[in-house]
Amino acid sequence: MRKISLLLIVAFFTLFSGCSNQPIVVDHQLSDPHVRYENPRLYKWLKFDFINYIQRDDGMLEFEARFINTSKFNKSLAYKVNWKNANGFIQKTLMSRWVFAEVETTRSFVVHGISPNPKSKDFEIILQEPTKDDALRKDSYRSTYQH
Repeated sequence: MRKISLLLIVAFFTLFSGCSNQPIVVDHQLSDPHVRYENPRLYKWLKFDFINYIQRDDGMLEFEARFINTSKFNKSLAYKVNWKNANGFIQKTLMSRWVFAEVETTRSFVVHGISPNPKSKDFEIILQEPTKDDALRKDSYRSTYQH
């Protein structure tokens, strides 16, 4: 009797544990160490889709990152790429300027970059929502906007 009960319990768990034939949906990752959102509001509408990066034969880093505007409206965005040397220090280059972009509703937005020189060993994409007073700021962090 005891063996029959044990056999029934094992059969029951085996039967119901195999019933979940639903496919597992793997969503794209939510972020990457190379991507930094400066405004928490960006998480509500700008979905990180993927990033791909390689070191080319000439020693330069190249990347492509894609984001998707999940809102029902076109949105404004400012981004810049900081290139870092082997010690993690930011290299000051012309490419490290803020760039404005208009991201259409439900459309993808791609940021592509190639390092300025082979000494660049890492990079960071910084994203933020532009504000009305950005042009008036004189600090070094925001003074390099480009339209």
